[in-house]
Amino acid sequence: MKQSLFVVALIFPSFLFAQRIVKYDIQEAAAKIAGKDLTDFFNNYVLGKNLFAMESYLAKAGLQLDTFVEEVYIGKMENCSEAQLKMSKQLFGIK
Repeated sequence: MKQSLFVVALIFPSFLFAQRIVKYDIQEAAAKIAGKDLTDFFNNYVLGKNLFAMESYLAKAGLQLDTFVEEVYIGKMENCSEAQLKMSKQLFGIK
């Protein structure tokens, strides 16, 4: 979550001055924050049709995907470990 705010902060000056922001601007800002080239990630998961295995990453923070009809929600898992609770709090401010 915090990283996405950094991406917005990096591209905001372009938006502020009414310059056009394109996919490459977001990809470049994300790469600066990650400290590595994210071309493969963007080609596979943003521009491509590969599905990102979000469930395993959310589980590390004690979170899970819940669905209702066609809507998807992120919810808190039951019986989270202390490590999972700490990670979710650091990432999302969830208590």
